[in-house]
Amino acid sequence: MADALFSALSAWIDNKVSELGPFNGCFFINTAAEFPHSEHPIAMLCKAHKESVLQLLFDKLSHTEQLKGQLEKTIQLAQLLMTLKEGMICQARVTHSSNTLMQDPVLLRQLIASSI
Repeated sequence: MADALFSALSAWIDNKVSELGPFNGCFFINTAAEFPHSEHPIAMLCKAHKESVLQLLFDKLSHTEQLKGQLEKTIQLAQLLMTLKEGMICQARVTHSSNTLMQDPVLLRQLIASSI
């Protein structure tokens, strides 16, 4: 699952997903920066989006053989993948280049294995 996630992110960052248009970072991160007050309705929508992405990661991970019945580990790994995903997007946006940090599937598997 993580391989697919980071492969899809790499394709988006490298502008290989024409349906998404040119990569310009995460719409929700960019928008949240414009509305920094946590109680603003737009900031709340940005937060809700990130929470729903985290929930999606959790749901997908919870159905894997390695994590079935391991609630705490599933939560931790979902949070780790979310952090890596967000960091990859932000780094690629700021540096205006693709981020190869998580494109190494061996490194990614080792990181995940050490988290399970």
